[in-house]
Amino acid sequence: MFELAVALKYLVPRKKQLSVSLIATLSVAVISLVVWLVLLFLSVTEGIEKNWLQKLTAFNAPLRINPTSTYLNSYYYKIDAFSSASGFEHKTLAQKAAASRADPYAPEADPELPSYLAPKALGPDGSLIDPVKTAYRILEGIPGIVFQDYELSGAMMKLQLARPESGLITQRGSDVQTHLTQASYLSSFSDRSPYLLSLLSPLKTQDLNHLFYLSNASPQKLQALLDNIRLDEVKTTQDHWRLPMSLLPEAVHISAQAFVKNGVITHCILDEKAVKGRGYLTKQKGAVKFVDASGEHGVDPGAPLLTQRALTFRATPIPASLASAKHLTDILLKVDGTLQGISLQGVIRWDGLEISQAEARTHFAEEPKTPPLWAYTVGQTGVLPQNGVLLAKSFESAGVGIGDQGFLSYSAPTISAVQEQRLPIYVAGFYDPGIMAIGNKCILLPADLAHAVNASSQTFTFDPSLSNGIQVWFRDLKSVDAIKQQIVEAFNKAGIGEYWQATSFKEYDFSKDLMEQFQSDKLLFMLVGLIILVVACSNIISLLVLLVNDKKKEIGIMQSMGASGFSIAAIFGVCGIAMGIFSAALGTLGAYLTLKNIDSVVGFLSFVQGHEAFNAAFYGKNLPTTLSGGALTFILIVTPLMALIAGLVPAIKACRLRPSNILRSE
Repeated sequence: MFELAVALKYLVPRKKQLSVSLIATLSVAVISLVVWLVLLFLSVTEGIEKNWLQKLTAFNAPLRINPTSTYLNSYYYKIDAFSSASGFEHKTLAQKAAASRADPYAPEADPELPSYLAPKALGPDGSLIDPVKTAYRILEGIPGIVFQDYELSGAMMKLQLARPESGLITQRGSDVQTHLTQASYLSSFSDRSPYLLSLLSPLKTQDLNHLFYLSNASPQKLQALLDNIRLDEVKTTQDHWRLPMSLLPEAVHISAQAFVKNGVITHCILDEKAVKGRGYLTKQKGAVKFVDASGEHGVDPGAPLLTQRALTFRATPIPASLASAKHLTDILLKVDGTLQGISLQGVIRWDGLEISQAEARTHFAEEPKTPPLWAYTVGQTGVLPQNGVLLAKSFESAGVGIGDQGFLSYSAPTISAVQEQRLPIYVAGFYDPGIMAIGNKCILLPADLAHAVNASSQTFTFDPSLSNGIQVWFRDLKSVDAIKQQIVEAFNKAGIGEYWQATSFKEYDFSKDLMEQFQSDKLLFMLVGLIILVVACSNIISLLVLLVNDKKKEIGIMQSMGASGFSIAAIFGVCGIAMGIFSAALGTLGAYLTLKNIDSVVGFLSFVQGHEAFNAAFYGKNLPTTLSGGALTFILIVTPLMALIAGLVPAIKACRLRPSNILRSE
């Protein structure tokens, strides 16, 4: 741009500088706008794709290894159905990996094998090939990966949703009961996954209050809650909360209004502001009195002192009360708060209160003595409480809360008939499944529960090759093809390649089309952006052609003084590329500032449209705020290059001018 400014100042007549400057400004503005738009769109698109892939691979793993039909028809798999040691049922991969023998069949104790059973596949040493243990051994030898088997099943989930009719978490018995029923997929909880727990929704204050409400009459659950949270603040649940007289400080005036019946004060309302014509409460040597214009009146210790507004207290549970607490109201809290600017301190019961600020423990160095009622980690291992399950966050939006109980219903054959079986569960947390529709119906539960349903259920039928497999996680998703190839080659070398099929996240049936659409959208917009950049950079041609035409005389003088054609062309070429670099920098700065303030932009667009501009189910709670490295590289290379090419047209014209023709025409 400096060279362009010099040219505009010294090479263009003053009467034409205004028009040339206007064209230059418009050219820079148009190119910068295009750069801003391309960078913004590609950065947001790439960020959404990256976020979506992280959720997809955290939930489904970037690589899956499933048994093939060869495995399912092999002697190694079929023999379990004829072996008493295997309970006459097929074993899962986890059971096969933990089995002491690859061949559990005992001829002297088990029934005779049928003729249609596949023959044994023997290794070089004559022993039965064990494809599961061999696969596990190979995977354990690959650095940088974490793997675990999974199992899929299905059942009917039925939840009972109990909510307090009065709004008080300390009162049970007047519950509002509703029910939720939904057919759901079941998937074993991958406790070894280093990324699955990142999808869990953090516990909120309302979750803790709901857990306290459901645990009100259960000392064990109350103990589990209080042992695993740090209580900071509580607040009253109603405006007219009964303030214990023990909290009133001595010899302090608190504005109040007394209600008298038959000459006796029945209750007092503690006003937030002093009201003329009313009185105040004061405490002297433990006795509370009401003082107004008519004099002092004693307040009976049983008369309620009701607050006018909700109060907040810093609270600490008293340990001695926790051990013997059978109900929430048995717990004593040491509290510290203010009313009308006056400090209130003392000990009160947990009655008419709820948590307003607390921190729940979700990470432990070792297994806690009293496990929490929600999903947590011990070291790097995820843990679900007994009978605890994880639901998709869509259930939370539908009103389901942590702690809600229910059961999984599935059909299982008995001696006489097929009967309904019920497996008790309760909600231990919510996870974000991303935008996959199947994720919204998938329940994560402990592996033993998933196997119990899968082994006996006749409600759902799954392809055996898909209902049980191995998930493989690793940090760099770009290396998925290399890791897949390494595993396949190792399996083939070990002679078990025919038993397994490795599938990367790029090949998942439920996500392949969406991933291809992401790539198509990015490629399409890059092509559109490139075309618009070419059109925008064409303005540089008009500017520099005007500059060449208006400065023919000076060009001729410079050539007659020995300036080469290349040096003349370089002046105009540098002007073009300088405009490209400046425009790219300006557009990049605009895109960076827009991304850093993307929430404000989204808020404005939502306000203009009258509804949410970007659906959180697809785009996530927050749009990406960082520039795409690939898009930035594309812009910083293509924009100056297009500007340089645009500048070559007038540059070539300038270097072809002849001094004699120029001076003769003047």
